[in-house]
Amino acid sequence: MGGEEKEEMGINLLRRLLHEEKHSGNKLVSLPDDLVQRASIYITTLNARLAKNMELETLKAKESFKSAFHELITHRMRKVLTRASYADLGTDTSDMKGGDLSFYEIVLTHLDAQRRRMDDLLEGRVQMHKDKKVRILKDIPQYIGSDKKTYGPFKKDDVLELPDEELGWLVKNNFAESAE
Repeated sequence: MGGEEKEEMGINLLRRLLHEEKHSGNKLVSLPDDLVQRASIYITTLNARLAKNMELETLKAKESFKSAFHELITHRMRKVLTRASYADLGTDTSDMKGGDLSFYEIVLTHLDAQRRRMDDLLEGRVQMHKDKKVRILKDIPQYIGSDKKTYGPFKKDDVLELPDEELGWLVKNNFAESAE
């Protein structure tokens, strides 16, 4: 943005960028290099106003701004994820820079690792992890596991099968023991 005058940070700028992003197909819209920094300053300004005087209008402005910002970033992330999933077909990344390119590279690394794991499974080089039996040592309320699945509630002396990840922390913290 060489000699151009910067558009004032606010909801109107974000709405314009979001509109452009939504209507640009698979292409990423060029964002100001300092967008995140300017957005952060804008939110800090709104927070300062709210600290002095809790006004509904300012609170709504902050929430609208954050919502538009998150929606803009979410649209961009979807585009990057889509490209990463087709990377082996020669994806064009010329319009990616900064955070978008970093995100793309991280996703691509994880997708490549998952493809290799799946190939190893297909070729029989590794075995699928099987759930293991555990005996519950104390009552455990329902919780969300590391795999984002819901487990429990469990009662003392229940014997059940759980994935390795859940088994590990339950045994380590003396909530369960192996029952095999």
